[in-house]
Amino acid sequence: MALDLRNIPRWPLLASALLAAALLAGPAGAATYPAGFEERTLVSGLTGPVGVAWTPDGRMLVIEKGGRLKIANPGASTATTALDLTARVNSYWDRGLLGVAVDTDFATNRFVYLLYTHDLNQLVPDGSGPAVSRLSRFELSSTNQLSNETLLLGTYAGGACPAPSDTVDCIPSEGPSHSIGTVRSAPDGTLYVGSGDASSFSFVDSLALRTYDERSMAGKILRIDRNGRGVPGHTFCPSDTNLDHVCTKLYAKGFRNPYRFKLRPGGGLAVGDVGWETREEITLIGAGGRSYGWPCYEGTVRTPGYRDRGECATEYAKEDTPDANVGPDHDY
Repeated sequence: MALDLRNIPRWPLLASALLAAALLAGPAGAATYPAGFEERTLVSGLTGPVGVAWTPDGRMLVIEKGGRLKIANPGASTATTALDLTARVNSYWDRGLLGVAVDTDFATNRFVYLLYTHDLNQLVPDGSGPAVSRLSRFELSSTNQLSNETLLLGTYAGGACPAPSDTVDCIPSEGPSHSIGTVRSAPDGTLYVGSGDASSFSFVDSLALRTYDERSMAGKILRIDRNGRGVPGHTFCPSDTNLDHVCTKLYAKGFRNPYRFKLRPGGGLAVGDVGWETREEITLIGAGGRSYGWPCYEGTVRTPGYRDRGECATEYAKEDTPDANVGPDHDY
């Protein structure tokens, strides 16, 4: 993958993930570690690994950005291709097969989840044009065979996402960056799914303001059940009982690119949101239903370029009210 040095502020979290994956892929140069630390190659022969998950029986599932799922059995030093989605995955720039999760009840349901950017124009694969993203559920056998694919999110594939609507199941990916990233299976059986704002990283883009729109999946972290529906008790439209509506699937909004996040032991999420020109941020979410600021805020500051827009005046007017955007727990 080529790294454009002009785009360094937008890469730190992705670069960190790729670096960690590279340590899995092969030996690094000599290094000195603190007492109790060591470096080991777990699996070699990988190409662009960006995510890892484990089954309860110790199998390592590795996703490659280009669209392959590889599996290493316990004790194996190499992984074999179990599923090849390269024909449908758009891996241009920051896009690709970026998220993998094993269901918390895998021992009984055998569910595995894959999150990827979907190629709308498969005659010109991995192009830079607008795309959409998808979350699929598979069943994984004891012999590493995947079957019974079920599309949970992103059923709309008629082109770039239309105008936001509660009845349109579409994960936007118009820009070459800020696509999807993480899927996590929680102990209660729900799934958390991250989606970037899908806007341009090089100019002020009105598409970024969809992060505040509760009918759009852009710039959100979603919480759904194993069948892709919203979860009872959702907070953004509590009176809506139609769990197929987009607003019932939202957990948190106002993100630029929540590329990687983890489940917190006591509940909630620890989220790394990739900044624009000056700030990266880490946010600890205890409960859903709040907005985390982007694009009117970048970290703790009002974002140059966006701060003069009328939409941001509306957001700034919420400061010191219960509806105020939530700042990061740490930004730098």
